[in-house]
Amino acid sequence: MSKHSCRHKSRGRAGFSLLELMMAVFILAIATTILLGTQGTSMRLMGYSNNLSVITMLTRAKMQDIEYEVIAEGFTEGFAEQKDGDFGDEGFDDIKWEAIIDAIEIDDDASNDFVQVINEQLYGAGEEAGSLSGNLAFSQFLPLMISYLPTIINQLGRRIRRVTLTVSWEYLGIEQSLTVSQYIVQVVPPEQDPQRPADPQ
Repeated sequence: MSKHSCRHKSRGRAGFSLLELMMAVFILAIATTILLGTQGTSMRLMGYSNNLSVITMLTRAKMQDIEYEVIAEGFTEGFAEQKDGDFGDEGFDDIKWEAIIDAIEIDDDASNDFVQVINEQLYGAGEEAGSLSGNLAFSQFLPLMISYLPTIINQLGRRIRRVTLTVSWEYLGIEQSLTVSQYIVQVVPPEQDPQRPADPQ
């Protein structure tokens, strides 16, 4: 009687069934796949972020180099200048750059609009009085001063250059690019700049 009771108890302690094991393995496989996919995405995003940080530093350094070169060489007249190369000296042969240096053209319409706005603010427009309305002593000389504004604007345009720098590279087989722009102003003419190196004789 006792032997029969022991056998009955051992059958009650039986393990998981085959169906339960298959379901557990299936759930574990799904969880592992999702976990690996999330980890892979995180690694790709981290790699792209590090790559973009390097690109940003290289772009900033190259823009400074171009600015120094443009100021040292002086502004060219009448046409855009183009430069290109790579970052091989910095250890990144696969990263290319291209820069376009062009003059700022201020057309006559923009100049006339600017003069008109100045006139309206000083003399007023319509029924609104300007800031100098009634000041005859100053307003007598103001038209002469305003007449020089287009010339001043054109001279200002000749002393400004726009630099458009494009850096291109490949990441995971996909072509990437970053384009930035900045304006360079020549405050002192080259012949009057004491810090500009003298031309070789």
